[in-house]
Amino acid sequence: MSIGNAYFQERASIDPESDCLLWLGRMAQPKGRADTQAMMKAKSPKTNQPTWLSVARYTWQLIRPQLDPTSRLRKMCDTPRCVLPSHYVEISKFCPAGHKRTEKNTYVISGMTWTNAKGEVLPTKAVHCKICSVESTRRIRLRKKQNS
Repeated sequence: MSIGNAYFQERASIDPESDCLLWLGRMAQPKGRADTQAMMKAKSPKTNQPTWLSVARYTWQLIRPQLDPTSRLRKMCDTPRCVLPSHYVEISKFCPAGHKRTEKNTYVISGMTWTNAKGEVLPTKAVHCKICSVESTRRIRLRKKQNS
């Protein structure tokens, strides 16, 4: 697989067992988070100076260059060093209805699954907006009330 620059290619390897692209380079723990994430040194597009970048964002932008700077990427597999773009989903700072996503007004549903290229069923999570959920429940109740 030929993704990215030479620095990236020296530090990435495909794991045949998990179907993941594993980062063999530096792992860093972002401030305020319990987990670690893959980091690489690259030139900043804004300043053209060397800086540390998230490898997941780097690989995602190679495949899908229109990633919004305010968006986050959520990993769908359980391999800590995985940086394969197809194992991530883009999470916007806003829900589709335009509500800002915060810790207070979002919730995560576990227990969902997705199937990888090998046909294995793997666990995943979904993020939902509490405001949209409340509004949807109100609309449903209003329709039921009007129909009865």
